[in-house]
Amino acid sequence: MIQVIQNVMLQVEAETQTVKPVADDLEPYRRLIELQKQMIGLVQQHEKTKRECAALRAQLLEEMAGPRHWRRSLRQGIGRAAGLLKHAAASGKPRVEGRSRPNGSFLTSR
Repeated sequence: MIQVIQNVMLQVEAETQTVKPVADDLEPYRRLIELQKQMIGLVQQHEKTKRECAALRAQLLEEMAGPRHWRRSLRQGIGRAAGLLKHAAASGKPRVEGRSRPNGSFLTSR
């Protein structure tokens, strides 16, 4: 009877030893599956960023191709600056349009 129990214990021990290496052999495959999942996620993220980049590029090209809306033309801006310079030279005080200061000085900081 003791011999039978020892034989059963040896069989169980042998089975557990053979099962354990199989589980160890599966670990590289599990790691491979995890890496493949990460690669799939990265590919999806890359595709999303490519689409966003293309959309931004199209928006930029559309805005560049559209008409420019300037408040003043260059000629108007130069004429205004020349008028301000003439006024400053004639009066001794520079004139700032559209800005009023309580003390009348244009040099004070806000």
